[in-house]
Amino acid sequence: MSCLIEPYTVEELRRIPAAYRAVWNDRDLRLLYQPENSKTETWEQARAAFGRNWLCQASNLRTIADIKPGASAVLVGTRLIGFVQSLR
Repeated sequence: MSCLIEPYTVEELRRIPAAYRAVWNDRDLRLLYQPENSKTETWEQARAAFGRNWLCQASNLRTIADIKPGASAVLVGTRLIGFVQSLR
């Protein structure tokens, strides 16, 4: 693995070849510095669009309970300490 692709939309995700790995971020990075930056498209839509291919769930993970079915991996950022504590 040399890179992960992070599309903005489900349509962009559909165009990624199955052999690649992708990240689905719940935040719209084009709106990163705005108070409301959640995508309107959901993890469930992204997972369905990308089939059984490798897909990482990113953003808004506070605890292990926030991991959605079908996530191949997760990316935890600013809430890392609380997430780690939920593993205990």
